[in-house]
Amino acid sequence: MSLDDYRQSLASAHPPAGLPLVLAGLWWDAKRDGTQAHESALQDEGPEGSWVHAYLHRKEDDQGNAAYWYSRAAKPVCREPLDADWHSRREFLLMRDDSRQGPLHIDSIVKQKKRRWRDGSVRNV
Repeated sequence: MSLDDYRQSLASAHPPAGLPLVLAGLWWDAKRDGTQAHESALQDEGPEGSWVHAYLHRKEDDQGNAAYWYSRAAKPVCREPLDADWHSRREFLLMRDDSRQGPLHIDSIVKQKKRRWRDGSVRNV
């Protein structure tokens, strides 16, 4: 799913079919539905689900719980502003989802991210 497709999907009442649970968690968060966001993140029992769950607790100013979920995700506690944190997670998870649909090397991920920053396509939803 492209970044534009993801943004456009936010106009819908429900996340797109087949959207990975972690991206659905961020999708529900963008829709301001914290309950659904938590449920989606918790359904993904891997490190990515824990990473999104950590962000959700950080957003609620529950730093202790956020730290626990960061440790489950094997990630350092994030100190970025919440908006930047949300966008970098979304970007990473969208690129990772794209990479599962075909071969993608780290060089192409870096080039893609630089191009998005340069052309201004990395903006608030």
